[in-house]
Amino acid sequence: MGEWIHICNINDLKNNTIKKFTIKETEILIARTGSNFYAFPGMCPHMEEPLDESGILNSEFLTCSKHLWQWDLKNGSSMGPAEVDLLMYKTKVEEDILNIFFEKELRYEYQEENDDDFEW
Repeated sequence: MGEWIHICNINDLKNNTIKKFTIKETEILIARTGSNFYAFPGMCPHMEEPLDESGILNSEFLTCSKHLWQWDLKNGSSMGPAEVDLLMYKTKVEEDILNIFFEKELRYEYQEENDDDFEW
């Protein structure tokens, strides 16, 4: 059974940034765009690239700079070359406190992949 967990005061998150948090030994990233907050696993679903280092936030879209996979943060849907949707945690703000609903760690199933044939 899940629970709402206090993350931080929303004023601690700068606009158009991604910040890493650890909740119950699980790495979760929070993206802020204006008054919207999005929570998702710390690794890209493609090749386990850490999105706090390689993620590029542009409005409501997140792009992994490694292979240019992109997602719509409003619903986690994949765009462009991305083949897997971004898993998302529910968020809510109450009295300037950001909370996420955490039931279990959201994980991707990775497959061995050779990216030698990737072309820019």
